[in-house]
Amino acid sequence: MATYSAGLLTDTDGRILCHYKNASSQLQIGRMGEQERLIFPGQWYLFEASPAAILQIYTTTKTGTILLQTLPCHTLQVNEPESPLKL
Repeated sequence: MATYSAGLLTDTDGRILCHYKNASSQLQIGRMGEQERLIFPGQWYLFEASPAAILQIYTTTKTGTILLQTLPCHTLQVNEPESPLKL
């Protein structure tokens, strides 16, 4: 069950909702621990993770797989959009 605290989406077990967008023109691989996900060019990747988790982004080349980025999940947390309605 999700709770809303200070505009941030947080699961009751401490996991947070995170996002990553593949802004490149190449297929990427997102990896957290044992889990992997293909992320196509222009695609958003939404996932839940511990704030302390690390998302690794890889791409493949003719010579092998290359680590492009290492991103702490707490920096990828989805923020709740502010309501356009003022009460």
